[in-house]
Amino acid sequence: MAAGGERTLTYSFLSKLGGKSMSAAAHVDVSTLIRDGWRGEVLAPSFARPVQGAWRQRSTMPGFAPIVYRMPNFKQDWGGFVRDTLHDALAARLMTGSAVFHGWARGSSRSLERARAFGAFCIIEIATSHAAEQNALLNRERREFGYTERPEHHPWSLKRHEAEYAAADAVLVWSTAARDSFLARGMAAGKVFLHPPRYSFRARASSERAPASPLRVLFVGQVCLRKGVHYLLQAWELLRHPSAELWLCGDVGADIQPYLRSHPLPGSVKLTGFVQDPSPLFEAATVFVLPSIEDGFGLVVAEAMSYGVPVVVSENVGARDLVRDGESGVVVPIRNAAALAQALERLLSAPDAALGMGARGRDLLAERAARSPSIAGIYDKLLHQR
Repeated sequence: MAAGGERTLTYSFLSKLGGKSMSAAAHVDVSTLIRDGWRGEVLAPSFARPVQGAWRQRSTMPGFAPIVYRMPNFKQDWGGFVRDTLHDALAARLMTGSAVFHGWARGSSRSLERARAFGAFCIIEIATSHAAEQNALLNRERREFGYTERPEHHPWSLKRHEAEYAAADAVLVWSTAARDSFLARGMAAGKVFLHPPRYSFRARASSERAPASPLRVLFVGQVCLRKGVHYLLQAWELLRHPSAELWLCGDVGADIQPYLRSHPLPGSVKLTGFVQDPSPLFEAATVFVLPSIEDGFGLVVAEAMSYGVPVVVSENVGARDLVRDGESGVVVPIRNAAALAQALERLLSAPDAALGMGARGRDLLAERAARSPSIAGIYDKLLHQR
């Protein structure tokens, strides 16, 4: 429990709270804290959904958040850096003080300083690997595949990340893979804690789910080097399945454009662009695949599993924590098109067995959600050890 018996919190989120993915996970945490008796304030640029309960909600960008969040990401991501800096500065001015401060990486430098002045226990959450590890993995990928416009993290962005890690009393990460990246970069094991996102996907497929026709491999996410889509396309060429389709559903990133220009897509590959509601895609999928080079979690994996779809993920996808290799899906090494092709062949050649694997994954997802510790439980544990 917090110092003085107070369960009070300042929660600062650097984007629209209550939207999708990371934003949705943050909203679930805040709602859970309210139900568990915490009180305080939540600060965000805007709110896709209000936070129900007796919390003080403040927009850090009242009236102009839509304008700021339509700013382009200039070369080397100046747009994103400016947005996060502006939110942080305004959040620091608005906060009134509490026993715990919970902020998000790259948007909490000034807020951490202000929270320290209030005597708060300071937590930073990050949905990816350590920023330096991201740089090492993804800059290598970009150099190798011909994209040199900008690094994943410019030095000024990396410096901010690392300063926030150092200033926090605890760092929350979403997966074992992300935690390992912090330990490998020298962070003490007693400072980094596993906090998987509280996904809200219910089981959406019955045991009567039939094999998809035609056979369809589905990818949902940004089509980019970070997500390993170029290795998926190489695997597809190796597989050369006579009747299966590969659907790539998401916006196409700038860094993979050189690869796509030099490797025309075969007719069996469908590039759909962004899809607002991917539900019909999951319902029609035989296999879901996410072969990321770096991915702090990958909530889309949990979403696919909720539909009873077997999954193939790389070892660097944080949501591999949800997958029992060979039982509810397949885990493959990064940058290994041959292993990826073998995993897809295994599932496509036995659709009925793949259905059983998907059903097992759906059950394991529900079991894990039921036993995952709440954010309030994590807070109490951290403050007890303080």
